[in-house]
Amino acid sequence: MERTYSVSEKSFIILWANHWFQFADMITELLNSGRISPSGIKIDSEDVRYLKLRKWFLRHEKKLRPLWHEFFEANLETLKKDLHTENPIWVNPFIFYYRWPNIKELLSLFKLQNEVGGELVKNTQQAIRLMLTVLNRENKLVTALREWVVNGKGYNETVVKAG
Repeated sequence: MERTYSVSEKSFIILWANHWFQFADMITELLNSGRISPSGIKIDSEDVRYLKLRKWFLRHEKKLRPLWHEFFEANLETLKKDLHTENPIWVNPFIFYYRWPNIKELLSLFKLQNEVGGELVKNTQQAIRLMLTVLNRENKLVTALREWVVNGKGYNETVVKAG
């Protein structure tokens, strides 16, 4: 049985989602900017933005966890199908993006930049497409979580519309 969320929880998840979309937009803009090339990545302003958003997300992690967990449990079977896995992450999957101390380490995980020497991998465009695809999926999850908490809409109702 789904519960009704408090005004405070609804306000929090709206704020959290807004921060997530700022974060995802920053990464998307960087990936589409043409500043990622074989000679390196120019990301000074993005690193400052990343660090500010990272700090905000980490400060609010404990408030997000129970909301994500309830959403996950209520939508488990659909999430398994949609994410093509028998073991979707029930802990906050978004922490993967902001747990790194800087944006270069995040990008290196998507093979946009080698960890040693900062050199780019050979197929940069393929890595960029992968990261954009994954960010799009995460954006749909955030939208579904927000709609579930705020409006009581199920995962299928939200993702099918956003699809």
